[in-house]
Amino acid sequence: MRPISVLVVEDSPPDALLLRSWLNGRGPGAYRCILAGSLGEAKAHLAATAFDVVLSDLGLPDSMGLETVSALLPCLNGAVLVVLTGDGDGDMACAALRAGAADVLVKGHVDGFIVDRAIHYALERRRLEEALAASERRFRDFARAASDWFWETGPDHRYSFVSDGVARVGIDPADLLGRPRHGLDQGDPTGAFSGLEVELPLAGGGTRHVSLSAVPVLDAAGHFMGHRGVGTDVTERRALQEEVARLALHDTLTGLPNRALFADLFRRAAAAADRRGEALALLFIDLDGFKPVNDRLGHAAGDAVLRLVATRLEGVLRAGDAAARLGGDEFVVLASLPSDAVAGRAAVLADRIVAALARPMPLEEGEVQVGASIGIAIAPAGAADLEGCLLQADQAMYRAKKAGGAGWALASAGLDDTLPAAPAVKPSTVAMATQ
Repeated sequence: MRPISVLVVEDSPPDALLLRSWLNGRGPGAYRCILAGSLGEAKAHLAATAFDVVLSDLGLPDSMGLETVSALLPCLNGAVLVVLTGDGDGDMACAALRAGAADVLVKGHVDGFIVDRAIHYALERRRLEEALAASERRFRDFARAASDWFWETGPDHRYSFVSDGVARVGIDPADLLGRPRHGLDQGDPTGAFSGLEVELPLAGGGTRHVSLSAVPVLDAAGHFMGHRGVGTDVTERRALQEEVARLALHDTLTGLPNRALFADLFRRAAAAADRRGEALALLFIDLDGFKPVNDRLGHAAGDAVLRLVATRLEGVLRAGDAAARLGGDEFVVLASLPSDAVAGRAAVLADRIVAALARPMPLEEGEVQVGASIGIAIAPAGAADLEGCLLQADQAMYRAKKAGGAGWALASAGLDDTLPAAPAVKPSTVAMATQ
């Protein structure tokens, strides 16, 4: 297997050399790294050489912020762009993702493993997107080659003729004759229309999505006499569009919401909590003992552990709670709780998560054991701020990890003032306490 070619765009020589050493340290022949210290130098490399990945700082001597993303995207020539930023600005990260970056990493919160995983996930997302695009092009070709089905309605908007072509989508033409035309509640009922998407029920259950286009039929006096049009099955196209949209907002490994979707979920939960007078609890979860499992058993086993973590998180959450994967072995959980009991209930939820993730995880290679260190941040009603909550929760999580892991710490309202870390909670203790 050929090495992954990476263009590292970083104007700080120590940071550039550190990134290159991280990647070179992933194994002999795993990466081929080229360094560039400016946007101009990066463009020159991209014009002369094909790369798989561009790993670029947002702040360069000749470009700053989103301008860097916008300038690099037209020059990628098939490479994926992973952005490095010096701060945890969530809005900037979401904007970079929307602009076309495959991932955003925050300096000071990454190591060689996280950078390596981000690169592999970005390349896998590109492969999936290309496969979906190829499938969509294939469907369009088939649709052009296939004959559409034809239909007519009378002045009462009921089907008076349906061609046999509709049988290709699983519908008997006789089942439509005499029934009202679909989509009558959309647009001008007597005018021309194109691309009107409706659902047609199947006799055996289920539906098909079809696109209807038609022109009005007029008599000699100009009176409306019905419609004459064509129908095209667009079910697969819609499914592909929905899958592409889902991939843009979900982690491809675990299926959990990604950073961009979690930011939207947080805003919606904050608004709902404000209306109910509740508070939000944000739990920042970092796995204990994950790196040794990943290093000893390999990435496939590590990925299996992350999928099991996602499943177990979903298993302990209530309806209305949300879990997301931020990247690497970092997850977050969001819960809306009564303001007068939010800290206590958030602690109970943290105990349940610690217990769930402490149970042995069965893999093909055998059972492995990991744990969880959790930081809890509380956002009172009317004062929810995602970046502030993440910062508090992250700080509290590190305090829980320093206390021995397998437990949680609760942050106070101040960013730098946290309550003492909760003592490490052993899985067996939690299990007995919650039975």
